Amino acid sequence: MTSSTVDDDDEEEEEVDEGAIPEKPAHHKYLFASTDSVVSLLKKCHTCGRDGHLNISFSGFTVTATCECINCERRWKWTNSKLCESNKPNYRNGRLKELHLDIASAILLTGCEFQRVKQFFDVLNMSSFSSRTYNKLKSLYVYPAIEKWYGDMMNWVKNKMMDEVDENGSVNLIGDGSFDSRGNSARFCRYIVMEASLKLAIDFEIVRQKSGDTQHDLEKEGFEKCLHRVKSNFEEFFNRNAVTSFTSDRSKGIAISMREHFPQIDHFFDSWHFFRNIAMDIMKKKKLKKFKPVLDWVRSFLNHLYYSVSESQGNGEMAKERVLSFFYHVTDLHKNFDKGHWFQLTHFTACEHGDIDEFDEQSASFLNSNSKKDVKALNILFDILKKGKRLEDIGRVSPFFATSAIESLNSRAVVYATKDHFFSDAGFRIRTMLTIIDWNERRKDEIEGRRVVIGEKTYYNKTSKMFMKKDVKTPSTYEWRRGIVEMAHALRASMRAEVIENEEDDETGEDMRGKEVEMRELEEDDTDSIWDNLQIVNDDDDSEDEGDRDIEAIWNAMDLVEEDEDEEDDEEVEEDYERRDEEDEKS
Repeated sequence: MTSSTVDDDDEEEEEVDEGAIPEKPAHHKYLFASTDSVVSLLKKCHTCGRDGHLNISFSGFTVTATCECINCERRWKWTNSKLCESNKPNYRNGRLKELHLDIASAILLTGCEFQRVKQFFDVLNMSSFSSRTYNKLKSLYVYPAIEKWYGDMMNWVKNKMMDEVDENGSVNLIGDGSFDSRGNSARFCRYIVMEASLKLAIDFEIVRQKSGDTQHDLEKEGFEKCLHRVKSNFEEFFNRNAVTSFTSDRSKGIAISMREHFPQIDHFFDSWHFFRNIAMDIMKKKKLKKFKPVLDWVRSFLNHLYYSVSESQGNGEMAKERVLSFFYHVTDLHKNFDKGHWFQLTHFTACEHGDIDEFDEQSASFLNSNSKKDVKALNILFDILKKGKRLEDIGRVSPFFATSAIESLNSRAVVYATKDHFFSDAGFRIRTMLTIIDWNERRKDEIEGRRVVIGEKTYYNKTSKMFMKKDVKTPSTYEWRRGIVEMAHALRASMRAEVIENEEDDETGEDMRGKEVEMRELEEDDTDSIWDNLQIVNDDDDSEDEGDRDIEAIWNAMDLVEEDEDEEDDEEVEEDYERRDEEDEKS
């Protein structure tokens, strides 16, 4: 927003959509203004009305203007940001500006990358702080605030889970894993466990593939650690196993682990993953000439799979026989399946539809069981169904729960931890916390009635190749982001008060962050920890020839800061680090 004076005679002003302008702009904490507008406003002396001599200095995002009126010798000073406050009254606040802490918090809480944000301000020709300042503010104040908010959120989730067990006697869980990068180059696996009915994320585990280690099943390891912790927490509170079932994708490693380590929990496969894989195999065969006779029945077959599982209500043998009955139905056989020449079905012996005269098959025509061409097409479909023991496992496909909620959560995770960027251990963990906070806050608003369905919209489903409809809900307010910013300020204020007390008592031993936040130290002699702290530059806009990037990439990754750039904030944060280093040396 740019402030400027407008002449009364200027009638040819560009029309502005009044609905896009807030009626009460004073509710906003910050606004944009051009340098010329600020200078024209500040250089005017309020005493004599003449222009004074104005001097403007920049430090990061903060601007300080000092002005002196030569005519009346009046002096005044203005800055665009207040200092961060201390909890102790009558104590100095330090030199950290609120604007810097707010921007550092906003960058992380919205999932942005600092270099992209800095380029944005560079294009605007606007002063900004360095990556060094951003990383320090992030580590000292924003990370701890996120961890505290996450802890408070998990306490609320815990209470909801207790209510769920008290009401229903147990809980049903779903779980799924995702990786930090595409392809086979993943370094982190994030496994999330969620409650199936309320769809609240209740825990997560991050597993790391270290350099030099042999490749192993990261998803299985994350699943075992996460589910064991969740199960133990329920047992500790209720003195019994409160987990009835667990639904996951059809992972062999997880299936084996469930049999060996969690035999008291029923294990189901997610229907969406299971049927999607069948549909994808069918799509690969649809162009075959010999598959053509059964093409008109493909959509009915996929619908029949869902119907068979849902109607069987967990009866695995019944679900299997219902699925197999499809091969009789398409050949115009609708009863006496127990005497069939392909399969002898004992639990499901006849179709459930009405008389064939009343049955509308739309465009699909029945196949001939005596035609070699039709039988070949059915055999291709049957081979897809029994591939990889699918036919045996169809009895374990869940008719009640699906992992689609975790798939939606994983799509939100990309907002906070993009797969195109490398993150350190602490960075990936914090961004996973942000993802879960985001998801649970949305679910909390829905559970408590603040977020409701207000309509529906049409979208194109890439899997089914059809247009479908989904609900449109009240937009999220993201109040939790502002709450975390306020919490970061509160943590900084309490830390500042503690530092001042230590200085007055001539105490140098206590780490100012020790009482409020547990900061993770790098392990000594850990090659991966050293690698994590290297800043890897990945900017497609500044691409160079591969031959010129070897030395330049290393040089560009080094943290070089100009002497005058955000000097005040750096000095205060540097004091915090020096105080911690002194404590480490003494200990």
